[in-house]
Amino acid sequence: MPKTINQLFQALLILVLISALFSPNSVKAQSTGLKYTVLEGDSIDSIATAFRTTSYRIRRINYIPDLDYIYPGQKLLIPGFDDVEGEVIRVKQPFGNSLTGYFGSLHQPLSLLTRLNFITNVDQTWAGAPLYIMNTSTPYVKEIPVTEGLTGLETAAKLGLSKWTVAEYNDLPGPWMLMPNTLLWTPDASSVEGMQSDSASDMTVSPFPLLQGKTTEIITNAPAEGASLSGSLRMSINDSLGTDSNYTSTEFPLHFSVLMTVAWSPCKGFTALPNLAWLP
Repeated sequence: MPKTINQLFQALLILVLISALFSPNSVKAQSTGLKYTVLEGDSIDSIATAFRTTSYRIRRINYIPDLDYIYPGQKLLIPGFDDVEGEVIRVKQPFGNSLTGYFGSLHQPLSLLTRLNFITNVDQTWAGAPLYIMNTSTPYVKEIPVTEGLTGLETAAKLGLSKWTVAEYNDLPGPWMLMPNTLLWTPDASSVEGMQSDSASDMTVSPFPLLQGKTTEIITNAPAEGASLSGSLRMSINDSLGTDSNYTSTEFPLHFSVLMTVAWSPCKGFTALPNLAWLP
């Protein structure tokens, strides 16, 4: 009898082990992590491409059937960012701002923004390029250029702040990274919510992106007559006629002088129109 009971116990143990081995794994519901709100024109494939993942992983983590049905306003969890809490949104890199300058003005961790956009080289983006940032309130910051010849301590003293405070606010490892000829940001106590700050004026470019052989209009707030504007136009060029997939970053200097032209129309009469004259 004891032998029979022992054999029965062994058989039950083997049966339990086999059933545990072949039983399907339960999928735990995940409600926290990085979320993205679907926009008009998005698809699961496009979202997966943007965040360097697969459509299958997005469907699995969000319990989406194979029909791949998503709709604008739907919030999706993004796999691969389990350690990030919050919502990511898609924006465009503003005209007139470099990538580092725009990221610095957001007062968000630079390492996180670089990771969200999979950036390995700051020259791989351009004005108007899609970027992903965390959905937080826009901070009121003041742009401070670090003058050549000033040390980090002197710069902080001019701002009335500790050099460690300035470094921490700009997500720098230490005050030794307060380098000349760079830009820093500090809290702008003079800014009031609902009031426009003194940031760079808005600019519209039409059509965008630039098309070869087409005329492009650049519209912005006009400065006073006689003022001169300068800048640069950076373009990624591939003239290999399809034999090479690599693009070369090329920069063209631009210089303009503001002139005033008087125009007349039957409805408005005489109107002063500012014109930008190109200076070679």
